[in-house]
Amino acid sequence: MPCGGTHLDARLADPFTDSYAKPHYQPRLPLRPTHIALEHHFSIAERTIQGTVTHTLVAQWPGAHVITLHAEDFDQVQVTSPDDDKLSFTYDGHLIQAVFSFPLANDEKVSLVISYHVIDPIDGVLFSIEREGHWVVSDHETERARYWLPVIDHPSVRTTLTFKLHTPAEDNLIALANGELISEQTVGSEKVSHWEMKQLTPSYLICVAIGRFVVADGGEHHGKPIKFFGVKGGRHPYTEEDLAFTFGRTKEMIEFMENKVHFELPWPKYYQFCVGDVGGAMENSSLVSYDEWYMLDERSASERSHRVDSTVVHELAHTWFGDTVVCSDFCHSFLKESFATLISAEWYHHKDGEEEFQSTLTRYAEASFSETAEYVRPIVWRSYESSWSLFDRHLYTNGAWRLHMLRNKLGNDTFWSGVSRYLHKRAWQTVETDDFRRDLEDYAHEELCSFFDQWFYSKGHPVLEISFSYDASKSGLATITITQVQRDEKKGVGLFDITIDVAMEVGSGVWETHTLTMENGSTFAQLVEKVPSKPLQVVIDPEKKVLYEISKVNGLGDDMCVRSLAHAPTFAGRHQALELLFQSGSRRARAALKDALKKDNHWNIRSTIAKRMGNSKRKDYLEVLIDAAFTEHDARATPTILAAIGEFREPEAEKALLKFIQDGCDMMRPYGAMGMAISSLGKMRNIEHLELITSFLEEFRKGGKSFEIPRAAAMGLGHLRDWKATEVLMRNSYPPNLNLPNRVRCGLLDAMAKSAVYETRGNRIKLFDFIERVCMSDEAKMVAMVAGRALVSLSDVGNPIKALNELEKTS
Repeated sequence: MPCGGTHLDARLADPFTDSYAKPHYQPRLPLRPTHIALEHHFSIAERTIQGTVTHTLVAQWPGAHVITLHAEDFDQVQVTSPDDDKLSFTYDGHLIQAVFSFPLANDEKVSLVISYHVIDPIDGVLFSIEREGHWVVSDHETERARYWLPVIDHPSVRTTLTFKLHTPAEDNLIALANGELISEQTVGSEKVSHWEMKQLTPSYLICVAIGRFVVADGGEHHGKPIKFFGVKGGRHPYTEEDLAFTFGRTKEMIEFMENKVHFELPWPKYYQFCVGDVGGAMENSSLVSYDEWYMLDERSASERSHRVDSTVVHELAHTWFGDTVVCSDFCHSFLKESFATLISAEWYHHKDGEEEFQSTLTRYAEASFSETAEYVRPIVWRSYESSWSLFDRHLYTNGAWRLHMLRNKLGNDTFWSGVSRYLHKRAWQTVETDDFRRDLEDYAHEELCSFFDQWFYSKGHPVLEISFSYDASKSGLATITITQVQRDEKKGVGLFDITIDVAMEVGSGVWETHTLTMENGSTFAQLVEKVPSKPLQVVIDPEKKVLYEISKVNGLGDDMCVRSLAHAPTFAGRHQALELLFQSGSRRARAALKDALKKDNHWNIRSTIAKRMGNSKRKDYLEVLIDAAFTEHDARATPTILAAIGEFREPEAEKALLKFIQDGCDMMRPYGAMGMAISSLGKMRNIEHLELITSFLEEFRKGGKSFEIPRAAAMGLGHLRDWKATEVLMRNSYPPNLNLPNRVRCGLLDAMAKSAVYETRGNRIKLFDFIERVCMSDEAKMVAMVAGRALVSLSDVGNPIKALNELEKTS
């Protein structure tokens, strides 16, 4: 699953070290489930599930006779066993404890049958609501299967599965589940779909998807069908072509993954479906889910297919990292999420080359540093309040970087061959971090304990100060010093062993690369090199091999950085230069940056320059930004350019944004660019634009097949900082405007909360009362949670505890 999600409780600035956090370990399993047979009747209209779940249990040791299953808020619970008519059980609304009347022998098998009823479960299963189509789907990570399935809801427990899914025959619904379709037949008024999953599967990867779907055929891979499913009859009329835009590269990705890890796709099929608000994407074994944000059409493909592909290959990578080889406990989840995130970068490398790979690693580093500015934790860590807390940027981008460094340490071929051996050896098992380490050590014949101790079991990352000097009087000595400055005893951050390359252009087009090493507690490394003349460029880590953050650079003047921005042969070199030139801010630096915004050959260099220009708010950047908004040829960069223009409250910016919006409606510009222009127009704080911005929120078809434009309109209304705009947000929030997807309705509340900062106390009180009503009444969980977060931000004018307590009961 891609990184997403935010924690509801605003008190938890650091969910790993506060008083709520505690160590977590695998459950004790005297009786281990080995097979689960699921039979369920679904009523989408009534939002109910009638189920019978049969567990096959095996005694782990002599005398075992008790099993405890997670089961949240079930009704009509009955527990029996064909092997024990004296079996007893208790159920407290959270746990089912079944007690066999006799002690079992070691390896003895028994069956346990649980029948029950679930009404509108608060999690784990999503039912469609009005205007979303007609469907029900499950979504379990990390520990949410328990809201509709009686299971040991922990990844250490894996079973084979069978499904019998009962739906009304007259509805003619498609019913999907993990594994292979065995049969479909009509029995009376019901259609029964029978699926079988022969591979061992933990509860968080169990999945069903039932509904009216449009279906696209993705071909076959070695005889295994590839299909895509989208909602039929929802707000947006998705087509087979849209599904092909979204998932059409899946077959190529499967071939890429098999070549990468030398391990064939283990599933009998590979299906992907896209519905409502499943919360990002989820790697359910052989049946992967996505929310509607990922759906592409012809209008959005040029702008977002890059990001969607990243997620599609990420979820596919979990087939091997997380599904075939399962983490034994949540603390080892980097073995799936960090690997899948690295695979996304490897996919870009495969498709688009080294520049795109370095660009991706740069984005990963920036995302990681933005989180470590708030808190630091080891990648492998047992103490937390909720297992979901672990699914942060440490686990995704930060962990991916550390795997990338491990790959560089061992060498690409050795690393991936060792990984392949690990996957084959550990297939259908649960693993810990040390299993992975030992398998790599055995293959590479290299000790890795110190690397894992520093990079996976310790906090933080290197923060470096860099200095350069050239002394022509001493026969041309160039000196480069790199110093680690991250050590912080209070946070528990220490020093790291680092090997880092430094490249110098010592003559036009002539480069020398030297390696500096810090190890065994060394805080700095220095290169002193005789060169014929002052180097034209100096680039630190030109191939992006090391995770580090730069705190200070001395001695690399504008002349060197201007040359690097124009001529450095790697993305890393040009990115280093642009950051240093923005720090300089000189006239020459600004001119070079303006030139690079027009000429650099990589979209992310241009995008980053635009972002930094907006952050600087220097008016002399505005003209070149406006020109770029209308001439940028890569749709991926345009939204960032428009966001930068929005940082300038100037008549020229306002005029340009209006023109972009007006032209965009005629030209069908991509949704993200249009949305950013609308949101940025709101930042001009001109109430004359209220009607125009409102039209993109309330005139549903203006948004096309995306929530991005109406959500951006909501944010634009918030940016206006005017009560009239707030009233528009309110009238679309309650009663709920169900023409708007839930993500847009969340945006309404976010916009209200942000604009409330600039309102009078009286209006803030009105907003608090209004948002409290939304929080306590909205049927969409994600909307209610955002409302709860907004209430916390308004706690100076009201007490959010009552609403938050009610929300806690349903979240």
